[in-house]
Amino acid sequence: MARDLGFDLVEVADTADPPVCRIMDYGKYKYEQSQRAKESRKKSTHILVKEMKYRPKIGPGDFATKTRKVEEFLGDGSKVNVTIMFRGREMQHPELGRRILDRVAEAVEHIGRIETYPKQEGRNMTMLLGPGQATRRQREEAVVREHAEAEAKAAAEATAEAEVAAEAACGQPAGFDPTCVPMIVFGDPQVLSVGLDRDEAAAAGLVATTGRFPFAASGRARTLGATEGFVEVVADEAGTVIGVHAVGAHVAEWAGEAALAGETAATVEDLAGTIHAHPTMGESIMEAALGLAGRSPHRA
Repeated sequence: MARDLGFDLVEVADTADPPVCRIMDYGKYKYEQSQRAKESRKKSTHILVKEMKYRPKIGPGDFATKTRKVEEFLGDGSKVNVTIMFRGREMQHPELGRRILDRVAEAVEHIGRIETYPKQEGRNMTMLLGPGQATRRQREEAVVREHAEAEAKAAAEATAEAEVAAEAACGQPAGFDPTCVPMIVFGDPQVLSVGLDRDEAAAAGLVATTGRFPFAASGRARTLGATEGFVEVVADEAGTVIGVHAVGAHVAEWAGEAALAGETAATVEDLAGTIHAHPTMGESIMEAALGLAGRSPHRA
């Protein structure tokens, strides 16, 4: 009968009693099945899981390079397993690894989000990032942090302006340089910026030079386990300090010294000759100035 109709007789249930058969165009059926499978493959998303490894004491340059690769992976639609590898006594300080993972998550929040929060597995600490923007809670926290930083800087400017106004009202000479107001990010790591950086100086028509001191060369930073980061001193052609910038632990505490250098038009030699207690994190500013002067004795 099937042959007379131009169809095929296909057994569809061989275990039934009696067996069940169906009259159909088997060639057409196979074609439709293959087309449906092809469409299904098109709609399915194949997500690769990449891996990026960091060390607890990774330097700023390596951190930036690896984090850019993480951004590329996320941008390609892949997930990224971020791993912190601990060695020896580093296992006693898991908080160092958590800080790195927090920094990575914050750096890529515009293109990736945390799918699995950090967890310790033997000598490794891992975190899984997936493509997509940060969660609503993460974005809200970032906005709150930005507002707090802006308000802190505005408050500092308002205080300085009020003091200048009061002194002027009393007939005393007064001045105020808004570029000397410290900009501080109370994150992990902290960020300090006072005055101009090299690019801003160039935009203002100044020929600037810089001296940078890495915390990896600081004895105090090593005892604190906070060797990531640096401090940079920017000076003009005359050797006058026009900017101090730092990234790392405790750098917000140097805001006063950095602002004073700008307000008093201190020179590189002034900063290089400032006596600091040893060992302290604050002496890193002196080391950066010595480096700019070409005679840093402790540069790594």
